[in-house]
Amino acid sequence: MNRIARYSSGNKECSFASFSPQNLSLLVGGSDGVTKILYANDHGRIVDTYQLKDHEGSVNHGEFSPNGCSMVTCSSDKTFTLYSVANILSVVGKFQHHQYGVRGCSFSSDNAMVCTAGWDSLAILSCSSTGQLLCTLRGHHKPLTVCKFSQQGMLVTGSWDKTIRVWDTQYKRSLPLTGHTDVIWSVSFDPAQPQVISSVSRDRTLSVWDIRLGGRVRLIKDDMNKLVYISYSNDGKLLHCVGENSTYITRDTSNLQRVLYRSTSGHIGRINHCSVSNTGRMLATAGEDGYVSLWDIDPRSRSEVDALAAELGMATVMDC
Repeated sequence: MNRIARYSSGNKECSFASFSPQNLSLLVGGSDGVTKILYANDHGRIVDTYQLKDHEGSVNHGEFSPNGCSMVTCSSDKTFTLYSVANILSVVGKFQHHQYGVRGCSFSSDNAMVCTAGWDSLAILSCSSTGQLLCTLRGHHKPLTVCKFSQQGMLVTGSWDKTIRVWDTQYKRSLPLTGHTDVIWSVSFDPAQPQVISSVSRDRTLSVWDIRLGGRVRLIKDDMNKLVYISYSNDGKLLHCVGENSTYITRDTSNLQRVLYRSTSGHIGRINHCSVSNTGRMLATAGEDGYVSLWDIDPRSRSEVDALAAELGMATVMDC
């Protein structure tokens, strides 16, 4: 698991680097309001780029729709922008449904809706093809930091109020998940277990929650790495974690105490975001230093590492 490439996002700070679910295209954005699409080949080399400048403030998050035909970005300028990438890249529209900046955005699994998470403490559902406001979700009492749809259509939100909320499929009620003692930075659904969510908080803990049980089932304290974002591998066997001090960590989901890989060489400063490619062979990280790093996480390489660890009779920890 080695870093194979490093590219500038065009921003002083890169907030996110999100892979397309259909190919190796990367959507990146950051503090200077610049959004880029980076087109990578199978070896991680960027073969083409396209720059967008549709926000007046920092671009806080962006992602492709599950079918790869649309994109959404959200910004501190209180807006989100929808794009069509089905044939030729075009702007569907720029929309303002929040009173303050927008911190997070996510497409529903059926591509029909976009959720935006605002500093006004609201999660708002909009039509992904027109931008029309469909529903306003109230439940948090402090600014939101993240929203995320599962592959099954479930929605979770996280907030400065230290709670995670799981919304029912009608988006009328929510189940609060409490236990963190500080702001929620990131949440991620386990693709292998739809009822399982992981989260990281400024309280320096990694938590695993079971929605059916309505509570936390695992707690990992991580005072050293100060994690800010997590993302599962496509098969749910790994949990990729990034944070302060240039740290990138891969944990074994069957035993979260087991660190399979650790690196502090990919970025200078905090790593804000990570994303796994559709093939599962590449990971992108976005850094405070304004750069995007691409990592080789080919499962075949992981099998070789695990085999060596078994032969040596020890848990595998790789440092780079």
